[in-house]
Amino acid sequence: MSRYDELEDWISKRTKASLWSFGLLDENKNSQNFSEAKVLHSNGKSYEGVNFTAVDYLGLSHHPEMIHMATDAMYRYQSTHSKSSGPLMGNTKESEKLQTDLADFLGIANVFLCPTGWAAGFVGITGVIRKSDYVLMDELAHQCLQQGANAATNNVLKFRHLDNEHLREQLQKIKAKDKKASVLVITEGLYSMDGDYTDFKTFVSICKEYDAFT
Repeated sequence: MSRYDELEDWISKRTKASLWSFGLLDENKNSQNFSEAKVLHSNGKSYEGVNFTAVDYLGLSHHPEMIHMATDAMYRYQSTHSKSSGPLMGNTKESEKLQTDLADFLGIANVFLCPTGWAAGFVGITGVIRKSDYVLMDELAHQCLQQGANAATNNVLKFRHLDNEHLREQLQKIKAKDKKASVLVITEGLYSMDGDYTDFKTFVSICKEYDAFT
């Protein structure tokens, strides 16, 4: 474990200087005001500010009706979670109805529920990509997408962040190697860390030009 001594010392110094931004403990008791945060830092001090880390994007986890329904479900099913994953007896009539209702709302044939957003990104790729296929992705795509791609195929390439011309170059290389290759091109609608996004009109046009899926 001595190999980590230097790293531990570096983290300790950053923590003392209040520059270590990880491992913050949420102390916010006001569940209605989820846009603000009160956190306990690893240096023992408390800080308050705007919450830029929440993934509760719509604030629904704090909605009174959601809290009531979640509590009611725990009492009805005598459990705090499903007994297993969906395909292995983890689904209920309510979850099946939610899938059907979402499909109707979106105007599509089927919806498959995943337990987390990370899982959705992962299975969204592994569910359609085979070993002979290619995945071409933005270099800053989320880890769930990168791991899903690498779990599905060894043919994983990247293009520079938001660089559609580099995307074109990479597609040219793939098609020059295998004209019939099935290629899935991946980017994100909005990159959460920097708030940037691609030129989607050009992005889609390039993918269609090389018969790639997006």
